[in-house]
Amino acid sequence: MRELARQIIEVTEPHRELAERIGFLSMESAGLDVVIDKLFEPLLNCTRAEVASIVPENFDARSAMLKRLLTINEIDDAWQNWIVALLNRVATELAPNRNRVIHDAWQVENGRFRRTQRRAIVGKAQAREPKSLLVDPETEVPLESIDKLITCTGTVSEALKVAVAALRQWRSEGQLPPIDPQWLPASKPNVRCPMFQRPPEWPEKPLIPLRFETD
Repeated sequence: MRELARQIIEVTEPHRELAERIGFLSMESAGLDVVIDKLFEPLLNCTRAEVASIVPENFDARSAMLKRLLTINEIDDAWQNWIVALLNRVATELAPNRNRVIHDAWQVENGRFRRTQRRAIVGKAQAREPKSLLVDPETEVPLESIDKLITCTGTVSEALKVAVAALRQWRSEGQLPPIDPQWLPASKPNVRCPMFQRPPEWPEKPLIPLRFETD
């Protein structure tokens, strides 16, 4: 019985670790979507219900609308450039990587995790080989890379919350506050703040000023 229990643990534990990370990534991505929608409220001077009624679900369409609204409302260049950079980071880094983790097929064997893209792409099977059509290409993925993606997603989400608060102040008072420079790195590729990792491991003291990491 003990041997059977050991074998079950050996089989299920890696799957549990992967499933847990996919779950946390889904939660962080959903939270990021909510924050992005909140940007519309002060820019359009409307309610959450009105935003939900008129804003499309497609991220690219929402991002394009937000960029136009920032220009139309003559939002300060510093704020506008930072918010646009955050949205661009979502489009080019976070969303594509999130889609691969959540929607691709996974194989777990001997503690190794392989992700299979269920499509055909043009690429190189090996670095020195010519390009060819690759069907269902596989990629070995360390779980640490998913951890980093989760933390990056949380970092951008928290940064956009700062932008939402600033835009609400602009709507109510007619003036934007200065950008806190410690938040500026959040718009850079692959930058993450350990404070926003999941599951959270909060330090004894707040990370003020914020500490960012990158690969």
